[in-house]
Amino acid sequence: MTFVAVEGSDGAALRRRRVAAGCSQREFADSLGITQQRLSEIELGKLTPSELRTRADDQLTRRERSGGVEPARPQTEVLKHPLAVARALRGLSRAELASSVAEKVGGAGNSNKVYRWERRGVVPDEGTQRVLADIFEVPASKRLAMPWPAWLPGTEGVDVEAHWSLHSALAALDSTAGEAMLDRRGFLTLTTTAVADLAALWAVAPYDLFPADAVRDGSADDLVTAFDSRVPGLRAHENQYGGGRSRSLLHAELNTATVLLKQPIGSAARDRLLRAAAELARLAGWASFDAGMLAASERYFVTGLRAAHVAGDRVSGANIVKSMALLYAESGRAQDALVLISAARKVTARAPARLRAMLAVREARCAPHLDRRTSAMLCSAKRPTSWTRPSGRPTGRLRSRTSASVN
Repeated sequence: MTFVAVEGSDGAALRRRRVAAGCSQREFADSLGITQQRLSEIELGKLTPSELRTRADDQLTRRERSGGVEPARPQTEVLKHPLAVARALRGLSRAELASSVAEKVGGAGNSNKVYRWERRGVVPDEGTQRVLADIFEVPASKRLAMPWPAWLPGTEGVDVEAHWSLHSALAALDSTAGEAMLDRRGFLTLTTTAVADLAALWAVAPYDLFPADAVRDGSADDLVTAFDSRVPGLRAHENQYGGGRSRSLLHAELNTATVLLKQPIGSAARDRLLRAAAELARLAGWASFDAGMLAASERYFVTGLRAAHVAGDRVSGANIVKSMALLYAESGRAQDALVLISAARKVTARAPARLRAMLAVREARCAPHLDRRTSAMLCSAKRPTSWTRPSGRPTGRLRSRTSASVN
């Protein structure tokens, strides 16, 4: 295969078409029968094979047409490591970053090193970290104060210290509706301390901070009712088709709710809309979790929790905390999940029996992720003394199911 030098615009155009077609660099290289490193050089405009043009164009055209039906829908790449996020923020490929590092520390630029940092858990040595901090313009004080890779740009999490006020809830909704859908980070951003702070602040936040609006008319009631009626359908859609196909719909509805909440509506309509927004945020968080976008999932959950709180709905808040706890349990942070569940059980001591049972089951599901001694102590100290149906009659079947496997 003969390669000739070309201008960078050809490679850039090829890269744009590949990304728009939802094709990874490795996948596209395999389909063309070349190495990923060679494709990277082509996209950087360094080289191009004269005979590759037609084949690459044909491959991308077939993807765009998707069998002649419609253009292929781009598959959003999940950035599973903070270094991948930092690269994306600077528009750097692995090969480009490797070359930049090699220029300062010597040696050949090897993109496999960057791959191992991002996918294999390899920690760069001290000298390389200094170079990376210089490339990403991270102050030395921050790099030295935080472990790898927490000091990299793009690892910031949700603000859990904002006041639990209507103003803060609306600000969180506005920010989330505008940015969460674009968050491709596939890792959690809240530290264990931040999760504990969130649980503690939510549990003690008062409800008397939210006076009724001066607007008393019911002109928005029909609008809110129509909006509220769509939530069950969206819930069913997410349940049937999964997060990947439902996430954009849920985000769009949450954005609509946010716009409506900025209008001068009465306090009753506002609270109904806040409860709907809280449920939409919970569903969006669940969908993001399902799609592997864990940072966005955290953001939706925290925003939904704020909306439920200012609406005075402890039950919805506890349901959001329950979903959030599963996110942490499934991500290997069972202790953080138990902190959340403990807070939810404390504030819902007088909630309906069904919710309290669901929280207890969620707590039991977290326990196996802990070591045996901690799990046994937890089950012994916190298991419910009795399970009751709404009528008050005890039921042994629920108790036996809980000791086995409950979804």
